[in-house]
Amino acid sequence: MRTFYIRTLGCKTNQYESRGIAESLTLAGLAEVPTAKEADLCLLNTCGVTARSDASCRSAARQIRRANPKATLVITGCCVDLAQDWPDALKPDLLVGNRFKHRIASLVDEMPASAAPQVPDAAGTGEAFGLSVSSFSRSTRAFIKIQDGCSNRCSYCAIPDARGKPVSRPLAAILSEAARLIEHGHRELVITGINIGQYCSDQGAPLARVVTALGGLAGLDRLRLGSIEPAHVTDDLLSAMAGATTVCPHLHIPLQSGDNGVLQAMNRGYSAEQFAETVKRVRRYLDTPAITTDVIVGFPGEDQKAFQNSMAVCRSIGFSRMHVFLFSPRPGTPAADMPRNIPDRTVTSNRDALIALADEMAGVFAQELVGKRVGVILEERGESGWEGYADRYVRLCLPDAPDAPKGRFTVVPDRAEGKVLHADWSRAHPPANALR
Repeated sequence: MRTFYIRTLGCKTNQYESRGIAESLTLAGLAEVPTAKEADLCLLNTCGVTARSDASCRSAARQIRRANPKATLVITGCCVDLAQDWPDALKPDLLVGNRFKHRIASLVDEMPASAAPQVPDAAGTGEAFGLSVSSFSRSTRAFIKIQDGCSNRCSYCAIPDARGKPVSRPLAAILSEAARLIEHGHRELVITGINIGQYCSDQGAPLARVVTALGGLAGLDRLRLGSIEPAHVTDDLLSAMAGATTVCPHLHIPLQSGDNGVLQAMNRGYSAEQFAETVKRVRRYLDTPAITTDVIVGFPGEDQKAFQNSMAVCRSIGFSRMHVFLFSPRPGTPAADMPRNIPDRTVTSNRDALIALADEMAGVFAQELVGKRVGVILEERGESGWEGYADRYVRLCLPDAPDAPKGRFTVVPDRAEGKVLHADWSRAHPPANALR
């Protein structure tokens, strides 16, 4: 029996698609193995968001080649266009575009001995939803892809070229896959896609309808939304979230910058003030919601005044978690050609200051949840007890639970240590014997 190994870099959509590829290869008669050294076929599912992402993908390809130089190396994902220019030592045997991922098994079989076929057109005429998933190993959490592609043209991003125009999965197919995932024991589903706010199926179903339909599925304990753009946080969506007890009061809304000049250079389509108003609407609909975000530091044109504007906006909003990134110019994007005049040491110092602010705000948010009933699903036993994420995406530790309770339950945290909540098992609801 032939064997395969998959390594995944990047977003939740890539993780979903890697799982789908694994299931399709298994159906084709291959067996999955845990290391590249054991595999006949090694697949690298890449992220091409930034130049730094490309460097990580090249490093991963190098590690695979060193571990198993005789294996067939397949490169797919959003770095396919850049992989064509990698050094000869890293050149893959096969390049597969994003919308051809469902054909990997047959494409490998069709490879001639002399010259490998190439499918570099990542956003070609292939099938955006040719993959499906029934299980994510032993995880309590599963991703479900509802949408692909993006029509935004942020100046730093090449994903519209890598993924193509927005396309949406039929609601019936989403619900069918969700039912399979629930049947396989997944307690939490995470809605994912490249730009989920651009979801609109052929039947005219908007994202709010997907949330309502998924949130009402029997056997589902928790539904969480993936990253969503500010313009797509509509009243209809917030009403759907507020009306379903399974939907987590958590939204990840990328800010990217709190300075209006930088936002304009990024072509983000909103101002810092408009973003803040969006967050205020979220808080009117949802009780103590977690608002998480992404911020880029060191974008071309971000002087110290602009950076301080970002700091001030982040502090005033009070994010519960922030992902802070150094700007890394992605070849082929407008931002890659913009002049950068800020010294690297200043950019690094700014990043560190923003991370410190993020940690401070995360601790403040965790403290807000002390004494408040929160939902949680325990996932693993750590050094200090059972751990898992609360609905509001804060880590919670329950040290005295004798066994991990099944499914979602509520508990009242009695303290916060930094960003982590701690609770006593006696304050869990329903009682322990009702959770077995």
